[in-house]
Order: sequence, then C-alpha cells, then structure tokens
Amino acid sequence: MKTRPISRPKRRRSLKAFLAPVFMALALSALLAGCGKGLPDAVTKDAESLVKRLNATEDHIRDQQKKFRGMAASDAFKPMAGYAEKENWAGGFDQATATLSRARGLYDTNLAPLIKKDNPDTVVKVRLEINRINKVIDEARAQAKAPFSRMDRIRTAMTDTRGVYEKAGGEAGAIQDRISAY
Repeated sequence: MKTRPISRPKRRRSLKAFLAPVFMALALSALLAGCGKGLPDAVTKDAESLVKRLNATEDHIRDQQKKFRGMAASDAFKPMAGYAEKENWAGGFDQATATLSRARGLYDTNLAPLIKKDNPDTVVKVRLEINRINKVIDEARAQAKAPFSRMDRIRTAMTDTRGVYEKAGGEAGAIQDRISAY
C-alpha cells in the first residue's frame, strides 16, 4: 500500500491579503521616486563651478598673453627672441584659446543638455563630461604657461651650463645602459 504525503489544505487568499503588499510596494516606490528626483546637488554644483572655471581660464590666458607681450618688449627678452620666434611662443596663446573654445563647445553640446534634463540616471554621464571638460581646461592652462616654462628652461641652460651638462651626461649614461642591456 502506498502512503501519501500529508498535504495541507489549500488556502484561498482573500483580496485584502493580496492587495496589501501591492499597496505597500506602490507606496514605497512613490516615496523613493520623490527622493531621487533630479541630479544630486554636488553634481549640479560641480557643473556650475565649471562655468566659473571656464571664465577664469579665459582671463588667465588673456593675462598670460599680456604678460608675455610685456616681456617680449623688454631688453631682457632679447636672448630669448630667436627661440620664441622659431618655436612660435606667441602662437601658444592662440592654441590655448582654441583649446578653451573646444572646452566650451564640449560644455554646450554635451554637458548642458544633460544638466537641463536633470535626470538622476545621467549622473555618471554628467560626471564623465565634467572630468573630460576639466582635462581640456587644464590643457588650455598648460598651453598658456608653456612660453614661460620654456623661457625658464632656456635661462637655466644659459646660467647653469655645468648642471645641465652633468644632468645630460647622467641621463645619456642611463640610456646607454638600457641599450646595452638589450
């Protein structure tokens, strides 16, 4: 004789028991939807500070260019004039301005529409665009400083020839060691 497993009688769920979890889930989703509306404040502040940084960089480039023009007119610049002309130091400011324009274009075409949507699902995209634009701004700032750093390196080479020679000799020895290792 076969034994049957003992089974419990099937319960019928009432409509009230079915609807209670459904209403709880709806209430919870409505509560959470109210909390996550829009971009986080920190992201919005970062995007707003980016506009200020773009404007400050524009002023920085303009100031560096004005400073360079003043230096180029001085007698102390005469030993550097050949390098400046050959390496187009003055053109570096035009390049920095073009790079900053590219950063503004990225802001206007990529970031501004994402901020305008104010969708919390785009936080990652907004952060990526902010980082991307910051890198372009940093590049523009470096381009505006390039003539001055190049001038400093040339002055160092002119005044400290022994140090430059020794440093170059040490680096040349290291390069020779690497080549001979292969």
